[in-house]
Amino acid sequence: MEVTCFVISAHSGATETSSTMLTNSEKGNDHEADEEGEIDYWAVVVSTSRYFFNYRHTANALTMYHLLRRFGLDDDHIILFLGDSYACDPRNPYPGAIYNNANNHDDDDDYITYGSDE
Repeated sequence: MEVTCFVISAHSGATETSSTMLTNSEKGNDHEADEEGEIDYWAVVVSTSRYFFNYRHTANALTMYHLLRRFGLDDDHIILFLGDSYACDPRNPYPGAIYNNANNHDDDDDYITYGSDE
């Protein structure tokens, strides 16, 4: 059984991604596999920045979310925390959207938002 291992990092506004195919026996870790030898992966993506001038932090977190989805992680295995709603901020020149590049390319994936009044 092959498992895809992801290394995703965002720093200085750049996003780097690599993936490596490994079998469970090659990994040498303590994760328990199910009957088919598959490991149950989860991802937690957090952007705790506040205020509109930190728009890029949320854009980077959403880029990580899109990369996880693109590499096959199901929505129900991704927990996404965003500190503020920049898509609805009146200063956003593209209401309802957040972009992380100059071409304003939007992958347009759906995600469920959990909010609070705090």
